[in-house]
Amino acid sequence: MKHFLSGLIAIALSIAAAPSLAADARNVTVVNETGYAIKFLGFNAPDDGLDEWENELDKVLQNQASTYVEFDDDDEGCVWNIRVDWKNYDESVL
Repeated sequence: MKHFLSGLIAIALSIAAAPSLAADARNVTVVNETGYAIKFLGFNAPDDGLDEWENELDKVLQNQASTYVEFDDDDEGCVWNIRVDWKNYDESVL
């Protein structure tokens, strides 16, 4: 009975871990702990230059909120530029 229970726990853990193992390692959860609301969050590859950005947010990301950013299969590399625009300010942060 002890081995059966151990085996059952191991199977449950492997099933629970399977989706996370299949996820792209570049995908990230961004947590806003800046103290300000964010209206624009963009990622691009260094070769794309600083003029090509796509907003990853559907709505304003409030302080203490988080959002999950998924990279496309076409996106290559592991080095990225990140741009943040604050809701009440006209400046961007790279």
